Amino acid sequence: MSNHAGLSIYTQACLQPTMKSLSKTNLRRITEILEATGKCVYTPRDLDQMQRATPGLNKLSLGTFCGILVETMKLRHLDLKSANYPKIARYCRGNLCPYELALTIKPESYLSHASAAYLHALLPKEPTFIYVNAEQGPKPRSGSLTQEALDRSFALKQRTSNFMYRFNRWRFVLIRGKHTKGLGVETLRSPSKRALPGTNLERTLIDLVVRTAYAGGVRRVFEAYCKARGRASTDKLVETLEALDFVYPYHQAIGFYMERAGYAESGLAALMKLGSHFDFYLTHGIQTRDYDAKWRIYYPAGVFRSAAHS
Repeated sequence: MSNHAGLSIYTQACLQPTMKSLSKTNLRRITEILEATGKCVYTPRDLDQMQRATPGLNKLSLGTFCGILVETMKLRHLDLKSANYPKIARYCRGNLCPYELALTIKPESYLSHASAAYLHALLPKEPTFIYVNAEQGPKPRSGSLTQEALDRSFALKQRTSNFMYRFNRWRFVLIRGKHTKGLGVETLRSPSKRALPGTNLERTLIDLVVRTAYAGGVRRVFEAYCKARGRASTDKLVETLEALDFVYPYHQAIGFYMERAGYAESGLAALMKLGSHFDFYLTHGIQTRDYDAKWRIYYPAGVFRSAAHS
C-alpha cells in the first residue's frame, strides 16, 4: 500500500513516473536542504519553499513533490485535528518531537507555561498538553485597577484558549499572550534534545502564576516554585515582572508562593517593596478560601496543608 495515500488520485497516478525521472542530483539536493534546516517537522509552506529552491522541480505540483518526499525521504504525513478549526497537515522526518510539532502551528511562537516548566525540570511528570505562546500585537495598557473590578474578575473561572489541536496523545494549545517582544525567551532542550524556543526559568515562574490554568493548578505551581528554589534569581524575576507591567498585582502571589516554598527573606523583600494595595487572589474561582494578611492573598483553603503531607 502506498504511504502517501492521503494524496489525490491524480497525484498518485503522476507520482511514480515523476519519481523515476527524478535525477540523483535533485535527490541529493533535497536531502541537503532537509538536513540544513535542522528540523524534524515541516509545514507545506516549508516544502513549497524547498521545492522552489530545487532546480528541475518547480514545475511539479506541491502535492506531487510532497509525495516524492514521503516515498524517497521517508517523510511521514501527519494530520493535526481540532474541534474548532480545520485540520492542518505536517510532515515529519525521523523521530517525532511533539514540542517542535506544536511550534509549527503558529510562526514565531515559543513554549510556555507547563511545557516550559517541564523542560526546566519543575514538574514531576510530562504533561500531555503542550502550550505555545504566540504573542498578540501591542495594545494600550488598561486603566487603573479597583478592588471591585479585581474581585469581579477573579470570582469567575479563568478563561482558557479554545485554539487547540490534537495528534495521538498530545494536545497542542495556542495561547495569544501579552505583547512582550519575546521577553525572557531562550533556547530550551526537549526530551529528545531538540533546541527550541521557550521561556526562561524566571519568566516561566511568572507565567505559571498569571495563568494557573495552564500550569495544572495551584498545587503544581507551588511544586514548581519549590523545585526552582536555589536556581531562580529573584532579582531577575522582579526585573522581568516589572518589564511585563501587569495591571494586576501578581507580585503578591509570587511572594506568597516563594515564602511558602522557603525562599530567602532577602529575595522576598524585593517583592514586598512593590507594595500591597489590594486584596489579591492566588487563582480564579476559589470556592472556599483562606487569607494571608502579609501578602494580602486569598488562596484555596487547605491546599498547602495537603501539599505538605503529600
